[in-house]
Amino acid sequence: MKSTLRLFTAAAALMLASTASADVTIYLTGSTAFRAATSNAIKNLFSSLSGTGSYNDGTTNHTGVTYGYAFDGSGFNGANHQIFIGTVNGITGTVIVKTSWNGSLQGIQSLDSPADVTNQFFDYPWVNSSVVVSSSGVNNTASGMTNDTSNATLAMADNTQGATPFTNTSLVATQVGVVPFAFVASYSAPAGVTNITPQLATALFKGGYCSASLFTNNTADQDNLGGTRIYAAGRDPLSGTRLNTFAEIGMGINTPPKQYQYSSLPGGTAITSIVLVPGNSDLLTPVGQNDGETGFYSGGDLGKMLRYDTSSVTYKTRTGKAAFISYLGEGDAVTAVQTGTVGAGNGRYLSYGGVSAFGGVQVSVADGSWTSGSATITSATTGKFTGCVVGQLVRCAAFGSDTYITAIDGTKTIITLNKNATTTQASAGSATVSVILPNPIWNGSYTMWGYEYIMWAPGTSGDQLTFGNKLANQISTVDYYASGLALTSSMLVKRFSEGGTVSQNY
Repeated sequence: MKSTLRLFTAAAALMLASTASADVTIYLTGSTAFRAATSNAIKNLFSSLSGTGSYNDGTTNHTGVTYGYAFDGSGFNGANHQIFIGTVNGITGTVIVKTSWNGSLQGIQSLDSPADVTNQFFDYPWVNSSVVVSSSGVNNTASGMTNDTSNATLAMADNTQGATPFTNTSLVATQVGVVPFAFVASYSAPAGVTNITPQLATALFKGGYCSASLFTNNTADQDNLGGTRIYAAGRDPLSGTRLNTFAEIGMGINTPPKQYQYSSLPGGTAITSIVLVPGNSDLLTPVGQNDGETGFYSGGDLGKMLRYDTSSVTYKTRTGKAAFISYLGEGDAVTAVQTGTVGAGNGRYLSYGGVSAFGGVQVSVADGSWTSGSATITSATTGKFTGCVVGQLVRCAAFGSDTYITAIDGTKTIITLNKNATTTQASAGSATVSVILPNPIWNGSYTMWGYEYIMWAPGTSGDQLTFGNKLANQISTVDYYASGLALTSSMLVKRFSEGGTVSQNY
């Protein structure tokens, strides 16, 4: 049967449609791991997302078309669907961009075998033509969404096409950044669950669950003695995050996992019953047809599940303490560990093989200071920002979202940011800088990462090709920071395949 997660998301995300078609319409799908960076890059490419315009659909001239954008879900960067209507420099007429985020492999399939995508379980619910948009963005979660089966134009992927079953057509692929992945423990995980090794990860995702004592070395955490049982949770077989993770830990990208989800969407802050994720017989990949082998198609929805209280959970005949461990890209991991209103509270990043790298370092700058209009945070402690790199996000009360580091001084006491503080923010007196990609990824000691690609079919031309090239440049030079790291000569390592050997880049 179809996964209940997919059916739920389709129903809950009933939304979005635009005011009309356009002189050019771009359909973009694929990886949720780089969704925040790509979404911001799309928005920033528009020279105008306000006012009104006109277009001709080939038979009728439409005037008074409202410009703006809209999205579903709890926020713009985590939306499963978006629509943008306006103008883009270098492209004549009105431009409409529709997004439908799901997974890297699904994005590649949508370009390689579009007929299969249309006829199988994903009918690509692109936003149709009647939703309200505005220059500041409209959350249209409750809006009706009509099935638009147009083929995809562009796809984002955090894996190569050759690592997928979808190789009928050789797609054009351009690297636009480095996407890191992390293991995340859910809200109710014991405090001692702080690290995971490749062997532990393989055992967990092959077997489906194990005792928390394997992670904590504490007999009090044995699940047969009243301790916590750790359950595996993850993405579906069409996720690039899953492909990279299973390759990295040595499990194998086609090895069937056993992954769990809630029995039904929680109404409060606790999950009280779980099941193996229902298999999906409509999948075009063999793995995923049986229960437990598939998972969440949205990394954002998976991140939300990790925030729920699971201190008393029933699975078959066992009722007891439980927790989830899952794998996520940075853009989705933030949903689990730092933001959100769902559930009981935050999950936490795990170190991998003993290396704390992916968001695992919280740099307190309570001794820091800034003034209104200043674009720096200054610490009184030498070396406070050691390990930070240019391009990292800074998440703190004093600055808005998508604030990132543009420079770091030689003594590691000052970081320069791309945004300025307001008078109110400057008076806060302290902040917490959330380090996304410290040195372990750059120097090679942390290996849970891959390359992010933008792809299109070889016959893409005209305004669609122009937009694709513009978007690739915008992500790789400006907006990468919202999801990962830029591809620069400063990165001391490289790899040639998903989960492949990390070697020197100098």
